[in-house]
Parts: sequence; C-alpha cells; structure tokens
Amino acid sequence: MLMALGIVAILASVGGDVADLRPGHYAIGGMVMLPTLFSVLVLIIMESDAVHKANIADVPEWLVKKFPPPEDVKARG
Repeated sequence: MLMALGIVAILASVGGDVADLRPGHYAIGGMVMLPTLFSVLVLIIMESDAVHKANIADVPEWLVKKFPPPEDVKARG
C-alpha cells in the first residue's frame, strides 16, 4: 500500500507523464520499494527455516506442550 502511494506520488510530481521522470525520481522510487523488498526477503528466509525445522522434526518444547501430538502418533527420538 505504501509502495503504491509512493509511486503515485512520484508520477503526480511530473504530471503523470512517465517520459518526464528523471534519475532522481528513479532513486526515490527505489527507496520507496526497498522496505517491501526487504520484508519479502525476511519472510522467505523465515519460511525456509520453518520448513527445514519441520523436516528434521525440530519442534520447541513449548509448542509440544501447547499442541500435544495425537494419541495415534508415536514420538520419534
């Protein structure tokens, strides 16, 4: 949402004509997109780590206490 507002503000500053954009506008646009790209990168890393931990059955103790395994599932290890 903020990225879209930033891009609209940049386009509005040149009257909506993309041909009038200058290198400074591109730099500002890059700075507007940076937080979104960084957030996506962090989420991808977190998701990858969660999948890895699930594959090796590395579950925190608090999670096992909060959501115990079903009776028909045998514990490994």
